Amino acid sequence: MRPEDQDRIAAQLARVMAVACVRNTQLETLHAGLTPVSQTGDGSDVVVVDAAGRRIPWSEVSRISDDEMRALMREIVDRLYTFHLRIDDPAFRAEIDRWAAMTAKWDAPKPDPALSAIPGRRPNTGSPPKSIAAPLARRLPCRRRSSFWRPPMSDTTTQLLLPYILAAQAQKHVTHNEALRLLDGLVQLSVLDRDLTAPPGNPDDGDRYIVGSGATGDWAGWDLNVALWTDGAWLRLPPRTGWRAWVEDEGLLLVYDGSGWVGTTPATLQNLALLGLGTTADGSNPFSAKLNAALWTAKTVAEGGTGDLFYTMNKEAAGDDLGLTLQTGFVTKALVGLFGSDRFRLAVSADGSIFFDGLSVDNATGIVDQPRLPRFKAYTNYDNYVGIGTWTKIGLNNTDYNDQGAFDAANNHFVAPVDGTYLFGATLLYKANASTSARMSGRLALNGTTEIRGSRGEISGAHVSEATALFLQTMVALIAGDTVELQGNFRAADGYFAADQTSFWGAKIG
Repeated sequence: MRPEDQDRIAAQLARVMAVACVRNTQLETLHAGLTPVSQTGDGSDVVVVDAAGRRIPWSEVSRISDDEMRALMREIVDRLYTFHLRIDDPAFRAEIDRWAAMTAKWDAPKPDPALSAIPGRRPNTGSPPKSIAAPLARRLPCRRRSSFWRPPMSDTTTQLLLPYILAAQAQKHVTHNEALRLLDGLVQLSVLDRDLTAPPGNPDDGDRYIVGSGATGDWAGWDLNVALWTDGAWLRLPPRTGWRAWVEDEGLLLVYDGSGWVGTTPATLQNLALLGLGTTADGSNPFSAKLNAALWTAKTVAEGGTGDLFYTMNKEAAGDDLGLTLQTGFVTKALVGLFGSDRFRLAVSADGSIFFDGLSVDNATGIVDQPRLPRFKAYTNYDNYVGIGTWTKIGLNNTDYNDQGAFDAANNHFVAPVDGTYLFGATLLYKANASTSARMSGRLALNGTTEIRGSRGEISGAHVSEATALFLQTMVALIAGDTVELQGNFRAADGYFAADQTSFWGAKIG
């Protein structure tokens, strides 16, 4: 071991052992308390009066009793003993490192005159000193060799290859400035570009680049190295594994993996608890995205895919819910999916609390149902008398079914709930009054007055009471609020439109 290494080890070991074995002992208790004030500064004007009435000058007072001295020495010896016993304990070595850092700025120790006066000879060879300090130094922490012991020093640091200032070196500032220049180029590394293969013209001092492959000119042979323009020349900074660099023209963070610069974005993300895209995800919405457009496209055969694209959603059991929630202002307006069963449903809502099924498909049969489709079938429960030559509304006052309540039985007509195309049909059964010479006709009227084209019909042949029937059917476009009613008429003779079998039906079809 070199003499300077031996001195450094001894100095640091002395400071650490002083902290661990001497400072935090009963000595602190003895030190605590009030210190007498002395005007002379040497305590000669301070007097202690004991129980026997003796007046003892402060400078002659014993500060510690024999018992206290013995207790203090026992504690110090015990601590020194324990220090040596635990020197190989990793946890204890961590504490030693902490103490070493804490005492690094203490005054450098000086040789004690009394101990130095003991006859002896200091080894002047490179071999370890033949003393208790040498085995201690070898046992002290090596995982942080900067603390106590390091092998013979090279000319540069291990990681960044910063030059050391060597012992007895002339012009130390040159080496120091070189190290600072390297640190300035490497710390917080940010490069302007990573694709150039030749130096740019007129660089500014401090400009940095990751040199592209196939470099030429002053960068020849510097592929993937960092080039720093400093003091009018290019300086080569070979990267080490783990270096990170921000590429300014791409807004991209790269890391050197030992063979090249790669992006820091991982190729695989697995088992993430939360993922927020443009927003913050939470426990209720572990995946959240805030954006204006999204694209899913199939991986082509040329790219190794199949050309197909399936988006799969799965629920645990048939009674669970699975679907898409469509909202406006975070109020649900529509649901699409499998809700409470395996039937496919489309439901809508005005307020997000009450929903109406607009479409339902039985998963076992494929049969499609439109539960809220406006449809009805109305009939009259009494014989409706109609005179000769007058179009008269039939009093349809009952319904077999009336989805959406679109048929108004009180006013004997259908009211369109929404705009759309509707299909209507009617049956009028003749019932004689005084003569069977009557000839009946029927039609559908829009808003009570306008005959709907294609809805009018008549039976001109002989009539048989409660046997002759007229059938009507037509399709018409309506707007919400329009009414459609069934009207009847007779010529030649009056008559009745019979109860029960005289009916009117319709449904929205588009």
